[in-house]
Amino acid sequence: MPTRTLTSSFLTTSWSETEAIPPLADQSSVHIKLGTEEAKFSDPEWNGTGLGQAGTSEPSVWHIVGHMLFKGEFLGKKGSFVVQALSTYNHGKVKGTWTILSDSATIKGHGKFHVDQAGGSEPTECELTVES
Repeated sequence: MPTRTLTSSFLTTSWSETEAIPPLADQSSVHIKLGTEEAKFSDPEWNGTGLGQAGTSEPSVWHIVGHMLFKGEFLGKKGSFVVQALSTYNHGKVKGTWTILSDSATIKGHGKFHVDQAGGSEPTECELTVES
């Protein structure tokens, strides 16, 4: 089946986090948090919103795993799908990979994303390779 790689970006419009599990007394440097994100995709072939939640562990480098529901228009079709994301946050830089969950869509795909200064107005660069 032929594949196509889309490159785009999204802007995080909202991010909040809460302590999911209180720190353990014997491991006080480790924190488990739950983050909630809203994002805006503004590309002609990848246009819509993303709503996601992610769990993070916070030693010196955050390790993040989560899911994002994309709703909007993708490759000329309106609809939604869910991606599972795995990433790290280190000194303001985020790098990660994501995969479209097969039960959430009629397309299959995987890709990567990165931002050099998270928490500001810089968009997150991303790509997604899909089977068409």
